[in-house]
Amino acid sequence: MKKNNKEKKARVKVFEKKDLYRDIEAEKRDKMESSEYLKELRSLEIELVKLQEWVKANKLKVVVVFEGRDAAGKGGVIKTIAGCLNPRICRIVALGIPTEKERTQW
Repeated sequence: MKKNNKEKKARVKVFEKKDLYRDIEAEKRDKMESSEYLKELRSLEIELVKLQEWVKANKLKVVVVFEGRDAAGKGGVIKTIAGCLNPRICRIVALGIPTEKERTQW
């Protein structure tokens, strides 16, 4: 039995830190044309409405949390996403500053 354990341990591959962590350079993309952007946005909005209807039909709930620093653009993103959704179903709630107890739980 001891021999089998040694064989199993020998199969574990050891990675160097440099192999696991490396900087990934962002791709530089050309700016999208306005018409192309609006067309893509429209198709994504349609998919979002389909998702909303599916969630409603299956009596499910979805929670999306946006977290970021002040002036990070969260409000604009939320308005863009929620703009095409049914306001009777989609509810937006702004959370307050967490208490000391809540900060330790995060």
